[in-house]
Amino acid sequence: MVKKQRLILKLCSILNIKYTETNEATCCGLPYFDRGELKASKTIAEYNLEVFGQNNLVCNSSKCLNCYQIQYPKVFNNTVSHNHATHLAKNSTGINSILQQISMNTLETISGHYFLVKDCCNAEWLGELS
Repeated sequence: MVKKQRLILKLCSILNIKYTETNEATCCGLPYFDRGELKASKTIAEYNLEVFGQNNLVCNSSKCLNCYQIQYPKVFNNTVSHNHATHLAKNSTGINSILQQISMNTLETISGHYFLVKDCCNAEWLGELS
């Protein structure tokens, strides 16, 4: 199991959040949205909506989170998938929101050095939590 999965599993277990990582999910589609390639981005978004179903989503990347919360409802506006995209947008949260719910004493008990996220849009490590 990679380090980011272990960190998320620890954080979610502390907060009694049931966490399942799906191997079927793909890129959020942000690079395609940014380039204006709406057909490709909509295809990616449709696939992800199917993969995530009605589940809540915890994102490691704030860019991906913004894509799910802002771009998905826009690309599916006035379509059959609009309600599904809106549901995903409302039920998506970021790792920062989870960290804010945990006391500093509890965070100190999580030992180790973790990489939180590799930004899929520009392939740079965004940060670490130790």
